[in-house]
Amino acid sequence: MISVKLALVSIAALAALAAPAGAAAQVPESVEPTRFDLTVTADRLSLDEIGRLVPAIRDYTLPPGFRISSFVASGPLEELSMEFRVVSDRSSIDGNIVADVTAPRRAVNGVVEMDSFNLARLLERPSLPTSVTGRATIDLVFQEQGAATRIYGEYRVEGAEVSVEGLHATGVSAQGRLAGDRVHVDRASANLYGGAVTASGFATLPGRSQPLGYEFSGRARGVNLERLPARLRAPAVSTDLAFDYRVSSAGGGPEGQVKFERSRAAGAIVEPGTTARFSLAGEGPVSYSAEGRLSGADLRQIGRELGLEALQQPRFRGLINARFALEGRGATLGPVCATLTDSRLFGGTVPGMELRVSMDGEGLRFDAVGEFASIDPAVVLQSEDTLEAIFSGKLNVRGSVARIRDFDARDLVVEGEATLGEGRLRGIAVDAATVKGRYANRLVELEGLTVRGPDLALTASGDVALGEGAVSALDFTLRTPRLQALAEPFGVAAHGALETAGRLTGPVGELRLEGKLSASDLAYSAASAGKVSADYNVMVPSLDLARSEVGAEVRANRLALGGRHF
Repeated sequence: MISVKLALVSIAALAALAAPAGAAAQVPESVEPTRFDLTVTADRLSLDEIGRLVPAIRDYTLPPGFRISSFVASGPLEELSMEFRVVSDRSSIDGNIVADVTAPRRAVNGVVEMDSFNLARLLERPSLPTSVTGRATIDLVFQEQGAATRIYGEYRVEGAEVSVEGLHATGVSAQGRLAGDRVHVDRASANLYGGAVTASGFATLPGRSQPLGYEFSGRARGVNLERLPARLRAPAVSTDLAFDYRVSSAGGGPEGQVKFERSRAAGAIVEPGTTARFSLAGEGPVSYSAEGRLSGADLRQIGRELGLEALQQPRFRGLINARFALEGRGATLGPVCATLTDSRLFGGTVPGMELRVSMDGEGLRFDAVGEFASIDPAVVLQSEDTLEAIFSGKLNVRGSVARIRDFDARDLVVEGEATLGEGRLRGIAVDAATVKGRYANRLVELEGLTVRGPDLALTASGDVALGEGAVSALDFTLRTPRLQALAEPFGVAAHGALETAGRLTGPVGELRLEGKLSASDLAYSAASAGKVSADYNVMVPSLDLARSEVGAEVRANRLALGGRHF
């Protein structure tokens, strides 16, 4: 039903409005009114129908799906006051404006209030879903430029709520200018993902041969990446970020860069001056890079927040301080280059170390070169059998982990070399040690091992089995001038000087030790000898020394046994 109240409007125009659908009606230009007092309400009303009453606006069109439910106009064409309500299925626009609808210069100023307005229809971009709720004050001029209409003027938006392509902002306030196909934002502010954001810049409206583009810069405070839309597939890390930013798009997805003030991410401090870049150009997931400095980073917390089980193990307890540079795409991270300084890890400290880590799918690759101090190997190996060892030194290693989420020792491959300084192993003093080799599939392949201390000199090379499916084949030599120092940590009462060379073979459950030894001033339990030489064969089932089976051919002089001398 249409209800019309009017004055100073031609009868011909009223007839045109009331004509049945499909009926033809014409309003002669000679009777076009120059002043209006018009009220129109209807369930469904088009601009074309209003244009029959106000011919000056009949050239305008509404986006598809929108209709006018009420329209009030009063005053001359040069200063026509209009109140209107435009609705669609899920949104509405209410306006209270004053317009100059005379050609060629047309202008409008006033207030427009939007409720869940979808700009995609207005911009004719169904792939750009938007929702705008808020109040806008406008002062605009429409100019015909060829076949196109350009808009110039100023606007102000207050307290709006805006969603664009899944990005949601509340408390949006903005002030700026329109200049043809470009919208300038002189200043704007909004609440976005738990933080406050300011912006200035411009957007270029899409046209037949021109995509939507924009370039904005501003500041953000208190941003939490955990609240980012899931479609971005960015790491879901809890953050409290403060930064300056610049973001732009030339028709594809957004890309930009940020420079951080002191912030927090996954429990770590992001130091001022740290920078990051990101890009959503194309169809793939977000790509990103960053460089700067972190302090107080807990690898276990990072592992929990990123869902990386390998980093959640007790061995990674500690705090990392590092300068870093990283690149990534979606959930694929790498490479990450970091320089650790004054950090705590594996129960010790890392004064300085260069790291390089990259992730691809389920796997991870790494390189490490640097120094460490007071590290416990049992913590590094996550061994239930404590080695009672503390070491400091330097290392140069590289390796990979096949699966980082369901980590197993069989997934780890590592090779390289390490040089150790003073330390202790089960209470045995060590002055220096070097090791070079490879670990994979629970098998250590030793290219070379040397250990020197006041009470021992050890060399070894070959394979050592650390689990089922691996077989040992290790050659070794050991010399000690004071056997007591080596025996006491294992609960054995032995004295003397000893030198041996032998070979360790077999799987973990059936280790066999074969070799030759020579000793002097040897004492063990109630037995002693001046000089001893022997060929020995020892079987150790399931690594249980108490069940060892020993076979030996012994030659000795000045032998004493149970108080009797031979």
